[in-house]
Parts: sequence; C-alpha cells; structure tokens
Amino acid sequence: MRTALLLNLILIVSLLQGNLSSPAQSAIEPAPGPRAAQPAAEPRPMTVTLKSPTEATITFRAEHSKEVSAPQAEGKEIPHLVLNRNGVPTPGFERTLIVSLENIEVPPTGAYAKLVIETQHGDPDLGGSRTNRIQVWEDTMFIPYSAGSQELASLDFQVVFQRTLETLHTKFRTPTDYFTYRVQITDTKGNVLKEFSDDYAFLMENQWRVPLPDVLEATPGAAPKELVIYYYDMIPFQTDLRDPFTQIARLDVERYIQAELVPAMVAAFITQTNEWGLPWYEEWSNARPDEDPKALSVALVEHGIWYHGTAPSLGHAMISIRVDGSFGEYSDLTDGIMSVFHHELFHNQQRNISFHFGSNGNISGQEEAWKVFSEGTAVLASSVGQPRVQFEPTAGMRSYLKRANAFIGSDGVFGGGLNKSYKELPYQTSLYWRFLYENCGGLNHGFENPAAGMLVVRNVLETLYKGETVNINQSADVASALPHILDKALQDTPACAFQTYEASLVEFARAIYRLRLEDGRCLTYGFPAGCGFHDPNNLYTAPHADVFSPGEGPMLINGSISSSYGIDLLELALDPSADGKSIKIILRGTSTAQDVFHVDVQGIRFEESETGIERLSSPAGMLASARSENGQLVLEIPSLDLASYNRLALTIVRLDPYENRNDSGHYALQVQIE
Repeated sequence: MRTALLLNLILIVSLLQGNLSSPAQSAIEPAPGPRAAQPAAEPRPMTVTLKSPTEATITFRAEHSKEVSAPQAEGKEIPHLVLNRNGVPTPGFERTLIVSLENIEVPPTGAYAKLVIETQHGDPDLGGSRTNRIQVWEDTMFIPYSAGSQELASLDFQVVFQRTLETLHTKFRTPTDYFTYRVQITDTKGNVLKEFSDDYAFLMENQWRVPLPDVLEATPGAAPKELVIYYYDMIPFQTDLRDPFTQIARLDVERYIQAELVPAMVAAFITQTNEWGLPWYEEWSNARPDEDPKALSVALVEHGIWYHGTAPSLGHAMISIRVDGSFGEYSDLTDGIMSVFHHELFHNQQRNISFHFGSNGNISGQEEAWKVFSEGTAVLASSVGQPRVQFEPTAGMRSYLKRANAFIGSDGVFGGGLNKSYKELPYQTSLYWRFLYENCGGLNHGFENPAAGMLVVRNVLETLYKGETVNINQSADVASALPHILDKALQDTPACAFQTYEASLVEFARAIYRLRLEDGRCLTYGFPAGCGFHDPNNLYTAPHADVFSPGEGPMLINGSISSSYGIDLLELALDPSADGKSIKIILRGTSTAQDVFHVDVQGIRFEESETGIERLSSPAGMLASARSENGQLVLEIPSLDLASYNRLALTIVRLDPYENRNDSGHYALQVQIE
C-alpha cells in the first residue's frame, strides 16, 4: 500500500516538473491543431480540336473589306482536306477529319456529345443564303460517368467524308467548302451543359492535277510539268453576279473544269510558250512555296477570301482567279477566266525572265513603280491570247479594250491617260504595248503573227530585268529609264518600223489621233493605207481634241502636258478666207528649256451632215512635223489649200523624262495666218 502511494507521488511530481521546466519551447511548438483547408483546384476548361490525319493545314485570311462571321479565324491555321482529285475520291486519310473533345465534365447520370458539321456557304443553287447551308455530318456519342476515375472525360469523333451524301429522300454530291461545326454537351434529360461552334473551322476542297505537254524550254526539265487546279464548289461559278442564269449548277462544276477549263488552260500554256517564242528557264519555280516547284497551280476563288495565297479582286499572279460573278462583259465564264489566266500566266513568264537574268522575281520593282511594264504587257497578253474574245463587239468592253479606251479617254469612258504619268495608269498603257505588237511584226501581210509581235515585248522584258539599264529594285524613276530600255529593245527587233523610243512615241500619238478619222482605223491588217490601230469592229473610242478657230491676227493657246510622254490633240478650224494664205505655228516651252516637244500638223476635212453626224477624214495627210530645240519650234505652211482640207490637226507629244520637276510641261502655242 505504501509502495503504491509513493510511486503515485513520484509520478505527479515528475509531471509537474515537465510542464514547468520549458515555457519558451511550449510557445514555439504549440500542440498541433486541425490542418487548414486547401483551395479546390480550378477545373480544366473543355476544349475542341480539329485536325486531319495528315496534319495538313491552310491559313485562313479575309480581306479587310470582307465581312466574315468569324473574325477570330483571321490568320488561323485550319485543317486542310481534299475530297476529290481528278473527279475520284482521294485516299481516306486525305478526307478524314478528327474532332477531339477534352476535359468533359460528366454528371453521375452520364452525358451526350453531339457534333454537327455544315458548309460555311449556303447552297449556290438556292441563292447562297446562309439559311441554305448543307449539313454534311451529324453524330451523337454517349459519355458514361466514371466514379473511380480522377480524370475528366475525353472522346474523338472521326469523320470520313464520302463522295456522296445520303438522306432519307435523296442522294447527292458532297459539297466542298470552308466548314463550320457545332459541338453540344447535354445531360440525359436534354439540358445543355456546354456548347462550342466555329466558322471557317476547316477547308475541304477538290483538285484537278493534269500533266502538261512538253514545250519550249532552255534546258530539259525547266518548264512546268503539271497543271494543278484548286476549287471548292459552294461558291457560285457564274459569269455575271447580277444574272443567275449565267451560273453553273453546283453538280456540273466538276465536269465543267474537266471538260472545258483544263483544256483551255493547257492550250494557253502552249500558246504563250511555243507560239510566242517564250522558253521556260530552269530558274522558274511555282510561286506557292509549299508545292512542287515545277507545278503551275491555279486557285479558283471567291472575292475577298484568301485561298492558297492572296485574295484577288480579279486575279493574282500566284495564280488565283475570281470566279463568282465578275465577268459580266464576257459571253461565258470560260472567256472571262481565260482572260485573267492569260494575264496571270504572263506574269509567270515575266518572273521566268526575271529569275533567269539575275533579278529576284519582283517583276514590278521598287514601290511597284514598274507596273507600266509588268501590268501593261500582261493586259496585252490577253488581247494576243484571245483575239476573238477581246475584240468581239459587245455591249461591254472586255479587259484589253476597257483599259485601252481608258487611256485614250472620251465621253463615257473613265479616266483618260493621254496626259497622265504612266506610273498612275500602268494597266492602261497596254495600248502602247499593243501598238508595238502590231507594228513590230504582229500584224503583217494580212495575217497575225504572234511570235513576231511578241518578240519586241520579250526584248523589252529581258532588257528591263537584266538590270543593265536600271536596277528596278533600287530605283522608281521609270520616266528616265523607259526611253533607254525601249531604244535597246527596238534596236534588237528588226521587224519594228522604228528603232528608237522617241520615234515609236511619235507614231503612237499619230495612231491615237487617227482614231478620230473615219479612215484612220485598219479594217483589215494594214488597210486602208496609213491607218493606225487594227480595229475592224470600230471598238476603240475616239480621242477628244480641243478645237480652236484662228482669225485675223495672232492667236495664243496655252497648254500643258504635265507628264513625260503625254499627248495633246488640237484642231484648228480654218475660215474660208484663209484659203491660199500661209500659216505659222510657233511652240515655246514656258517652263524650262529642258522640256522637249514634238508637233505634227495634218490637213483634215471636217464635214457635218444635215442630221448632225460629224465626219473627219485626212485627204491631205502630214503637212509639217518638227521637234523643239531649246524649248522652241516653228512650223510653217506657205499656202493653205482649203479645197483639200478645212482643218489642221495638231498632235503635240512631250518627249523629255523630267515629269518630276515642279510645273514642267507648260507651253504656249502661237498661231498666225497671213
């Protein structure tokens, strides 16, 4: 009993000593309490990813002026599928889309995932409204709940597109287009838990790939070997946007490309190479860097959407051609497409020459100042490649005549380039290149000879891109270099009737003025004698000329040609009392003595019928011609013959290259009849 009490006493003392011996330690190490609750981890957001088994993608872009329903898609890399190639379904992996859903929160009762895929565009055969989109896929998958899994659910939809779609009532061709998708997650009662959608989410296109024939080439294997055409059929293939009857039915597009467009493009390729004498060089390569370098590729597109390259207004040298209704002036869609194709194919000829002669393929040079060469000759190419189409009399002018008449300028025709800098109207300068083509062998002895006519153009481009005259990648001074380039090219072209740019420019101005005369157009090649442009259907507009009536005493006419190589047209209506008298015409440059002018004086007859119809003819022809020296020239006709003519036509051409000088090009014309 005592032993037990003693032991208890010792134990109590020991406990008291332990509790009182280290109060500081007790404060530092308190007895552990319950752990603080950690914040719950944020749930990972659900994602939807689209890809193809090949990992092929294409960049989606739209022009700034083009409103698209998915601005967030701008610049996005999207899956790129190919449904048909040469009218046959591609291998399955090229037309398969994988839609992956990740991080799906599934309720205990499970969930459903629904995928719907529709065309981006409405059915073109039904007017293209977005309410007429075509649904190409719908599928629903059940997602079970897994209590033991710590991961969110995921699943894949694998969509293999077939050549045709089947519904309960019909079977029809699967459309090709940009596509939109919708993904919806619902519970078993139909309540929507998550929704996702995206426009321009992926592209599925069709292709035609055909071998190109052997053509003229500088070295074996230099020429393009394959023609590749890209397109999707959910945009309207039509000639005129305003006329639905010009549209090709969607199901007929494939046959149209195979039977009509491919043969026309192959023929144009042969024409520009063999018939025009333009060999391909080994340095040429496809402008699309992700393709075979010796493939000639064409994208058929809608306006404003980038598709295998830059979005065109009509076309682009890559080559892209708009097909959704911009060819209202043409008889059919093929004529319109081929007009652009000839133009863009010729840009490739220019790149071909540029690369071969050591340039970098920038065919328009610094600040695109040299478009007078690149675009002017490309417009010419359409007129040479499609003589029947471009010169066919129609209500609306085609590509070449539209630009040529804009240069000439008249009532009802926009622009007027006779007095504008060539840099301001590069496409319209095609009239000058056409003039060279016709007068350097293109039209000869009643026949057209494209090989001879295009030789001068080839010589011009070779001289330009060799860089011996000017480095177009470092200079934008077109006016100064142009005469030197043309002098060299004309001297290398024996068939030309003139050997200098100045002589060609004077003859060019004369040909333009002759368009005012009823006998001034060539009805057939070279007839009537002294005619100007070949124009059997009277399609060129008549240029405007200011008419003055000199009387007794001197008449002063102030004029201005502000741009180098510009042209003024004037007519002096002669009073009957002037018959037999002399006339003196003095031109003085009032800006600077460096301004150089050339003046022609022709005797013409003006007649007006009782019905008000005016007629101009040139029975007397050239009466005087001179070039200014030190800013002045004097022309004199000693005896006016009003029995032969009752007007004098003055063609004034500015010859100097100094258009960038302030207030250059002014002149004063003094007319004195004695």
